Amino acid sequence: VAAPATPINGGSVPSLDVATGVVSVPAGTPAGSYTISYKICENLNPSNCSTSTVTVAVGAAPIVATNDTPASTNGFVGNASLVNAYDNDKLNGVLLDTPAKVAGITGTVTAAATPINGGPIPTLNVATGVVSVSAGTPAGSYTIAYKICENLNPANCSPSTITVIVDPSPVVATNDAASNINGASGATAAANAFTGDTVNGQPATAASLFCRKAER
Repeated sequence: VAAPATPINGGSVPSLDVATGVVSVPAGTPAGSYTISYKICENLNPSNCSTSTVTVAVGAAPIVATNDTPASTNGFVGNASLVNAYDNDKLNGVLLDTPAKVAGITGTVTAAATPINGGPIPTLNVATGVVSVSAGTPAGSYTIAYKICENLNPANCSPSTITVIVDPSPVVATNDAASNINGASGATAAANAFTGDTVNGQPATAASLFCRKAER
């Protein structure tokens, strides 16, 4: 070999086996065009030679990020692991459903979700792919835009979105009654209207009832 191929981004390079003429491309070779220069010489007349080149075009692995729309979740309690956005994404046709496979890509949030009423928003952990919803997230539809890029070829990327539907807490107001009240003297605590009312299955309190007013 007169001149081996030049590495790209410090990666592996195609090689020529001068004994057999076979050109090999190692796994993990960055995409690009590689040139190997070589010459062949006649054994009978060693100075009788000819030079040539082998040009090897190496492509990047296909990468596909798929949109996610997980089942809705209750914003009152939140969900620390609503969905893993990478589980249905693929690199080189292989699902990124284990940490070892995710190690081959880098994820980036390109547009975070927009807050509703100033509350918390669903988030994507780009290192793991896990989407989380904080407790106390207002109900509504949230969109997170992200992309995954192949580590071997950082420009080889695919964009995607995650749509998170956050449900409001179930709120149940039950009927109340106060009896045997002496109208002449009145009563400052004839009853508690919140007794029997629930927010998200738990007894209602002044703190858990964000908006309330007496209906006439």
